[in-house]
Amino acid sequence: MRKNIEDVGRNKPRQIDFQTEVNNRFGDMNSRFNKIDSDLKELKDTKIEGGMLLSNKEIEVVSKLPASKRYEYFIKRVADFEEVWGLFDDGWAISEDHNGNHLMPFWPKKEFANLCAVGEWKNYRAEPIELEDFMQEWLPGMKEDSIKPSIFWNSNDSAVLEIDTLILDLEEEVKKY
Repeated sequence: MRKNIEDVGRNKPRQIDFQTEVNNRFGDMNSRFNKIDSDLKELKDTKIEGGMLLSNKEIEVVSKLPASKRYEYFIKRVADFEEVWGLFDDGWAISEDHNGNHLMPFWPKKEFANLCAVGEWKNYRAEPIELEDFMQEWLPGMKEDSIKPSIFWNSNDSAVLEIDTLILDLEEEVKKY
């Protein structure tokens, strides 16, 4: 049913409430500013390292993965950023397994290494090692000294493997770039 002009009140004067008009026009903008504020607060909980944003949530989730999944993450991230992280304080952090074998821990990012700078390692700080040096000098030297790599220790466990396996996995991943 069509309505004529008088039925819709087209020519009737209208009173404008200034505050309502401002809210109608700028209310959406206020919600956008609130969203930006929220995003900035979340960004405060984000770490920037090596050109990569690591959120506290990512650090928490990845740290809780099984050792085999953390190893996969390690290989990909190390190849991405061409660096490995260890803990250093007048020497590099070393641990032992239950058989007395020496293990040297490595992480894909500084934040993960810093999480393990506790207890006897509380004075250690995360230090980067260039991937090329790691593969060509460190790992062969560790093999000569019978030290196994302990990949992505999370205060509970790590991936402990033969150096040759680690070198092959890194070489395969680096070829993809």
